[in-house]
Amino acid sequence: MISINCQDKKFKKLLNDFLIFKFPQNFEIEEIFFDIEFINQICIFTIKYSNQEKIYKLKYAEKHSLLKVIKKIILIYFDGIVNYDKSFGILTGVRPLKLYRKIRKDNNLEACQRILKEDYLLRQADINILSEIYDNQREIVENSSIDSYSIYIHIPFCPSRCSYCSFDAMVIDEEKIDIYIEALLKELSSLKNYYNKNPKTIYIGGGTPSSIGWKRLEKIIDEVYKDYGFADEFTVECGRTDTFSSDLLRMLKEKGVERISINPQSFNKEIIRNLNRDNTNFDFWYEEARNHNFKSINMDLIVGLPGENRDSIINSIKKVNDLEPDNITIHTLSLKKGSRLYDENFINDKDYWDVMEFSKKFMEENNYFPYYLYRQKRMALSGENIGYAKQGHICKYNVISMEEIEDILGFGISSSSKIMDKNHNFKRTFNYKSLNDYINRINDIILMKSSLIEKKDE
Repeated sequence: MISINCQDKKFKKLLNDFLIFKFPQNFEIEEIFFDIEFINQICIFTIKYSNQEKIYKLKYAEKHSLLKVIKKIILIYFDGIVNYDKSFGILTGVRPLKLYRKIRKDNNLEACQRILKEDYLLRQADINILSEIYDNQREIVENSSIDSYSIYIHIPFCPSRCSYCSFDAMVIDEEKIDIYIEALLKELSSLKNYYNKNPKTIYIGGGTPSSIGWKRLEKIIDEVYKDYGFADEFTVECGRTDTFSSDLLRMLKEKGVERISINPQSFNKEIIRNLNRDNTNFDFWYEEARNHNFKSINMDLIVGLPGENRDSIINSIKKVNDLEPDNITIHTLSLKKGSRLYDENFINDKDYWDVMEFSKKFMEENNYFPYYLYRQKRMALSGENIGYAKQGHICKYNVISMEEIEDILGFGISSSSKIMDKNHNFKRTFNYKSLNDYINRINDIILMKSSLIEKKDE
């Protein structure tokens, strides 16, 4: 159990969030107690653990820098004593590559590595993966433009709700689907005159977009083309093979969709069944998709699912590699509010460092290279989400979205839009998460989003 005594509620929350991120939730150790007292720009920071007490007197100018120092003290103090997540040092943000890019801007590689090791406690392996992804993204980042934009469309329906899912998704309801699409098409049409160029990428995600049926999906694609034109890259997350049909694949190919996702998550049938998921005829539908000659096919795996162990995870990684998709994305399970696993207090205290290192080496040996990375709260130990691609198959949307280098117009329930101003700062607007709110307040959403775009040049 970890306790924090601190009168500054904001500071206490920030430190508590860090501890939740870095320490396993159920480690069986004696109580750890932190006491923080602020006196005239001096912080008295005390650690109490196992009948030991350590007091630090820390001078500070502002509390943001102080928090960074305290994080380093905690990780150094407990190194070798308590099993905590050592990946990426004191960094707990979603996008560690943004810090890497910022440091590299003013420093050579050697200096950048030194700063990350000494100031942020990153391991060499973490620095290596960031450095490699930085190089692999370089062309996309350098060719980005303040005038370019991409489109994300959210389809919140699925055949069933997987136990790990925290997204704003719901089980298929035919009547709700039609009402939702009507509002979605209105939102799409409303912003068509704000950009005088075609989108760079289009991404339809979910949920499981293919679950609404190929004719409805075709209607959405036709509306996007009518309002915004063709894109350099068009992705549709098909996700689950129990939503596939020959008509679906034919329509996507004819409409110019060049990248689809087919996501097994695991090839352990018992685990998939316990997740309330169905990978019906996976190999058959993957082969059918291949026969339609899509430019890129992505597959997702999740490390840390209930019931999995090292061998089953590695077997899934090898199985995906045998199928030779163009992209492989390896996620680490993140327990988020809204998922059944979170509500059931599922705890995974296994450290997946060796599995993640195996996957990185195995991907490299089989001609996949990492091209984007992000992290999330409540992930399994030593985890991150890494996208791998074969040469010529990087998903541009993933890089643009994750590295926040161009505008993203988000459409549909719970989607967000990020608009870059002339100073390269992003402003955001978020669509409602409730289906009823989204449908009933669609005019408010349109007004809010259009107002943000109109202020882009201010």
